[in-house]
Amino acid sequence: MRVLIFTLLAVFTITAYAKKSPVEKFIKKQAKTEGISIQTIEPGSEEFNAEFQLEGEKIEKALAQLDIIKIISCDSASTTASIRDDFYLEAMDVLQHEDYIEIIRVHSGDNEDVSFYYNQMEDGLIREAVLLVRESHDVMMVYVKGEIDFSNFFTKELLGLMQKGKNCKEGE
Repeated sequence: MRVLIFTLLAVFTITAYAKKSPVEKFIKKQAKTEGISIQTIEPGSEEFNAEFQLEGEKIEKALAQLDIIKIISCDSASTTASIRDDFYLEAMDVLQHEDYIEIIRVHSGDNEDVSFYYNQMEDGLIREAVLLVRESHDVMMVYVKGEIDFSNFFTKELLGLMQKGKNCKEGE
């Protein structure tokens, strides 16, 4: 009986880990690195709603598609240049996985980079979106997971609300 339970537990653990995407595995690994901070935001949570004061049917419809947002950062105050470089290079390596499609990459003469990737599901929805930013003394990744239809996010009305600042309310 113990062998059966142990076997089932092992299979469940391996299966659960295998379902994680390459970026999720990368983030989990980075959580163990000293100096790298990870902020998790759950859209729709009280904390999120209090911070951003989002209202309106279009905004709620767009946010309902998001499961989680994670901001992973390492800056010069908390990490060495070596740790930041390793983080960036490993992140870029992970994003070269066949599951990810690069939408844009901007490289400045100051050795600053901004890249945006997504992982699309078979039904056309976006499962993950990843923004990776490298500046002279900081590296940051914004990871968004959900079942995202970008057409709900890039509407004229919603982008206009986002431009107004963090308090996004339709009709103002």
